[in-house]
Amino acid sequence: MSSTEARGAGTPLELIPLLRALERSLEPTQSRAQRLCADALELLEARLEEEAHLSATATPAPTSATEHLQTRAALGRAQPTPATPAASSAAPASLVGLCKWALDYLACPASWLTPSAEDAWVSLHLEASRRALALLLSQLSQVTREPRLSVTPSGQGVTLQLEALEAAPSLFGRLLARPYFERDLAHARGVIERNGGTLTLTPTAEGGVRLSCRFPKVERWVSFTPSSEEQSATREGLIWLIDDEAPVRLTVRRWLTRLGYTVELFEDGAALLERLAAAAPPPTLLICDADMPAMPGIEVLARARAARPDVKRVLYTAHEPSRWVIEAFNQGVIHRFLDKNEGPDALRQCLDELLAQSMADRASLLALDELLRQDLITLYVQPIFSAGARRIEACEALMRSAHPLLKGPLDVLSATTLARRELDLQRALTRLTRALRERLPERVALFMNIDPVIFGQPQALDDVLGEMYPYASSVVLELTERGQLCGDAWQESVRLLRARGFRVALDDLGAGYNSLGAVAAISPEIIKLDISLVSNVHLSAPKREMVRLLSEYALRHGIQSLAEGIELEEEARVCEALGVRWLQGFHLSRPAPFDQLAAELLRAPPPALSAPLPPSAPPSPPAPPQEEQA
Repeated sequence: MSSTEARGAGTPLELIPLLRALERSLEPTQSRAQRLCADALELLEARLEEEAHLSATATPAPTSATEHLQTRAALGRAQPTPATPAASSAAPASLVGLCKWALDYLACPASWLTPSAEDAWVSLHLEASRRALALLLSQLSQVTREPRLSVTPSGQGVTLQLEALEAAPSLFGRLLARPYFERDLAHARGVIERNGGTLTLTPTAEGGVRLSCRFPKVERWVSFTPSSEEQSATREGLIWLIDDEAPVRLTVRRWLTRLGYTVELFEDGAALLERLAAAAPPPTLLICDADMPAMPGIEVLARARAARPDVKRVLYTAHEPSRWVIEAFNQGVIHRFLDKNEGPDALRQCLDELLAQSMADRASLLALDELLRQDLITLYVQPIFSAGARRIEACEALMRSAHPLLKGPLDVLSATTLARRELDLQRALTRLTRALRERLPERVALFMNIDPVIFGQPQALDDVLGEMYPYASSVVLELTERGQLCGDAWQESVRLLRARGFRVALDDLGAGYNSLGAVAAISPEIIKLDISLVSNVHLSAPKREMVRLLSEYALRHGIQSLAEGIELEEEARVCEALGVRWLQGFHLSRPAPFDQLAAELLRAPPPALSAPLPPSAPPSPPAPPQEEQA
């Protein structure tokens, strides 16, 4: 435990999960440290009981989501606590209420509680008793047949009885061999003995087991009428859950089934990935335990992402997120990280949000299919002007969507990435761009946007760009710098397309973190200065200095510079003065259908496209009222 954690954990409920995590991390040889952890947990258990009983009422129960979470946080590993004065007080409580709480906590069906049961009120250390019963019920609820939970008179007292009537042989022996069963049983026995009762575990004639908690002193008897079982809501979506621990798998499945989800269980990553490759339909969401023995949860979800990127992925664990988990989240390997200790409420909220997003993604995929099948993509053009003369020397083809759901280029690109249909979209855009190129005079260069995924697949270039090869000398392929453009595949694509006669422009220079590295790696013929540099450049000395340096670098290396996002005349003048070769933006001309701009685009030819403006000393722009500070 770090010093920061120790300082921030001031209550037993905050300390118990930390101690449990520390105890799990200890090696078997560290017996002294394990004993110290166990002793600390015993003391905290006694403290929790004392706090619970000081504020207990006749029927104490959590009254808020926070109290529910606190109870869950305390539920778990603890050894029997010796009777102490601090833990001796108790309050009358309902045994049926105790049973219903345990069933609700574990999401077990209410039908497991025998309908004919009478309710007995006994003196209990309530919070400790709740946790003890939940531990026992979680162990016995893993059997094939439903356990039976009942409250019945027993001589002068009352017995809370839990039976698991499984037909398979040796259930009794299998329970005793199960990890943590003896520890949980010892903890529950200690709690019940402190309540003045006894606990026995015996095999049944049918081959099952019977747990009996007998309390000799009854406060009072009350007739009990069971309520009808709550109906589960129905939610769309199939969830696959993978966890190597059977109690976790079965408990979480009960939680999800009660919430209305359909759930399939897996014990290891290999089985899940094998099913996933051919699943039709695929699951909507994967929940994967982080600590899997054969294949770590992050690796399972990374492979699942490669196979089915449209499936949402949740990493589910009781440990704090490591830097690897955080990195996996940042890279999109996992959509959410969820702590098991947060309980069913947090799980429900997480899944509801992800499944709602999944439904929205599904609608986007269907819309993308309609958009491509029904030719609902069009191209607008935006002129590009020479600095100084302000004549049209080129134009950029910009995608527009006529689909009511995918209203803008970003919507289309997001859906395309989700569906992995970048090649299909590029084919459609290539066809439209060729038709536009044929209507333009050869002297007007046409800038054509290319998805970075295309440049990462040199073998696909002929397929998706082949229609543009006859026009390569008057087409500029515009690439968006997205941080990881400069691998071997990128450089091979640049080489092949330059050999065909295309020029390459690097877009958004100054927006990505690796912009200058991308310029050095692919040596574009044109660089486009991002709007973040151009906006209000006349008011910012640092921006002016950056634009000047980039334009000078471009001139020295035979690269032409273009400032995009020009929205003010002052911005255009400063960029011209700083040596920028071309200007583009709403101040000069907005994107529009070709027919609306045909007269401008087909006007008499300006000076030669290939002749850059000579460098000029940048004049000092008029001093603004208040200049930004560097």
